[in-house]
Amino acid sequence: MDSLTRTQIERRERILEAVRDTLSSHGYDGLSMRELADSANVSPTTLYNLFGGKDALVLAALRDVLGFIADRVEQSGATGMQRLLIGAEEVGRQVVATPEYAEGMARTLFNADPADPICRLLLADGIEGNCRALVKMQALGEIRRHVDVDAFARDLTGRGWMVILLWMKGFIALRAVPFELRRSIVVALAAATTPRLARRMRTEFDVRTPIAKAS
Repeated sequence: MDSLTRTQIERRERILEAVRDTLSSHGYDGLSMRELADSANVSPTTLYNLFGGKDALVLAALRDVLGFIADRVEQSGATGMQRLLIGAEEVGRQVVATPEYAEGMARTLFNADPADPICRLLLADGIEGNCRALVKMQALGEIRRHVDVDAFARDLTGRGWMVILLWMKGFIALRAVPFELRRSIVVALAAATTPRLARRMRTEFDVRTPIAKAS
């Protein structure tokens, strides 16, 4: 990306934004390379030359969003539990800001084969990121040493996607998604935290707040 000119960067951003807009309104099956090229003010040949095809475009647009979230978390400078909570908050904000796109990507994931690249992006990479965060939390003395971080990382990832599923099915209001994603982490951590972190959790986060249902 550093080797691209400003014009090339702006063109790429324009294309990826058009991909997300089209996926939000028409879904994957409605994503036409010719119509997408018109929306992004480029030629179809340019799209194929830059990305290779529709699947690569969808993944590039998704990586762009995930990269933005990762940058926001990194810029926070947070560590340990706070880093996990900020990450959940940033994901929730993206869902609230672009709900149609978020739902479209979730449906694509739920329908994907295990070997599909979207499973790597949204599941495997998420599990690996949670695992790294949990190892750091152990080093900071926030969770107990005996905790199986690999299993715990899978649990955290699954809890996050359960929040998304409940929102999609109308059991959680859109505006409540950031809170519920954070709460899913706190509830999961409750059984594994050291006494010091447990005291912080009780003072900083009320896990008893009921789930806000969609109206």
